[in-house]
Formats: sequence, C-alpha cells, structure tokens
Amino acid sequence: MKIHILIIALLIINIIDAQVGVAGINELNPKATLHIEAKDNINPETGAGILIPSMKVFPSVNPTADQYGMLVYRSEVTGSGFEGFYYWDAPNNTWEYIVSSKLNDIDLNKTSAYGTAFQTNILQGNTSYVKIPFSVLESPKANYTIDANGDLNIGQTGKYYLSVTGGVNKPHTGQNLAEQIQTSVFINNNESASLVSKTVFPAVFYNERSVTFAISSIITLQAGDILSLRAKRFDSSQLGTLTVNSPFTIILSYLD
Repeated sequence: MKIHILIIALLIINIIDAQVGVAGINELNPKATLHIEAKDNINPETGAGILIPSMKVFPSVNPTADQYGMLVYRSEVTGSGFEGFYYWDAPNNTWEYIVSSKLNDIDLNKTSAYGTAFQTNILQGNTSYVKIPFSVLESPKANYTIDANGDLNIGQTGKYYLSVTGGVNKPHTGQNLAEQIQTSVFINNNESASLVSKTVFPAVFYNERSVTFAISSIITLQAGDILSLRAKRFDSSQLGTLTVNSPFTIILSYLD
C-alpha cells in the first residue's frame, strides 16, 4: 500500500510540474524550468551536480539549428581547442568555447600551426616546390584542424592578419655562389602571388649558411579553405641539400 501511495504522489507532482512548466530535483518549490538542489548543501553528497555529456572529439557531422545552444564537455583534447565546456553556435556553424578565467592571457582569435621539416629535403637539381607539412596546431577554435596531408584547414570565414616565418639551412658545399630560394603560401593548392618571400643564401667559402624569411598580409579566407607552406630553389646546378632549421610557422589572427 505504501508503494502505491508513493507512486500516486509522484504522478501528482509530475502532473503539477507539467502544468506550470517547471521541475524540481530535491526542491519542492522550483524557481526555474529546471531547479536542482543538493540533498544537503552544507555537506553535499559526492554526486551533487549535473554531469554534462563528455566527448574527446566533436561529431564528424555538425549539429543543426535544432541543437542551437547544446552544451557538451570536451575532454582529453588533442589538436585544436581546449578542454572544457562548448556550446553549439548554429548561426556561425561552430562549437564555441565557454571562456574560462584560466585563459585570461590567451588570444581566443589567434590560430597558429608549424612544421619542422620539408616533406622531402630539397636536393640538388630539384627546383620544384616542396611542402613543409604542419605537425603542431594551437587554436582555441575546435574547427581549425591539420589534415592527413599536413595542411591547415580553416574553420571560420572572415578577414585575417596572416604572418609566416621560418628558416632554411644550406650545408658547406665548396661552391662560392649565392643562391636564391622562395617560400610561398598556397591556398587550396594554388600559389598566392601576394604571399611570397624571396631570400638569398650569401656567397661564402667553406661554411654552411642559413636564411630566414617573413610574410605578412591581411587576407580573407573561407571556412574550409586549405593552407600550406612550400619552398623551392631556382638554380638546379646549386650543390647541397636544403633543410629546415627554424620551424615554418603560420599565425592567423581573426579580425572580423
């Protein structure tokens, strides 16, 4: 009989809650659509809280406008993004990080990626572009990624300040000849004529040489664009294998 009375009481509470559009957990007089209290707020139980769904990576298929505001917790982050709470920002088609006080010194509009080696070192006779695959990505935005080809995938449409730096080494060859090399930013596998840096190894006997370069510009990118960095030499008669001696780094600061 006691069980029957308890079931009836619970049904009555649910009917009342449904009528007024609010629900209470450990709270007989809920003050919101869902009002949750610990059983004892002075000495709360271990499980006194809300456990939000946790995921190591975001779904491969994005949510829709129906899930606008959906909350998840991202854990054990690899690649872009941070560990913490995200909500689905449907109008901008992105998972938006809920800023933590721990990130006061972090620029939430800056994405950077770098690579430390040519895909294949630039050998004598090779005057074709050689890619520097990105291997490390730092971004607060989870929709910026490095793909299997080592390219940077852009996660948000808009205007960016782009900055690229790096360095190349040439070993001792016995040739007392200067040599010009060129580094370029490729967007969707196409060279961008305005994003190019040319630099020259000086003519020096009996010593290895190194040069650095820099590229900077304000550009507009689309979500889904693919960026890569590539370098080449011009003179096939030049001796020595060119290697990366300073990481090829790209920094994108979102301006919109």
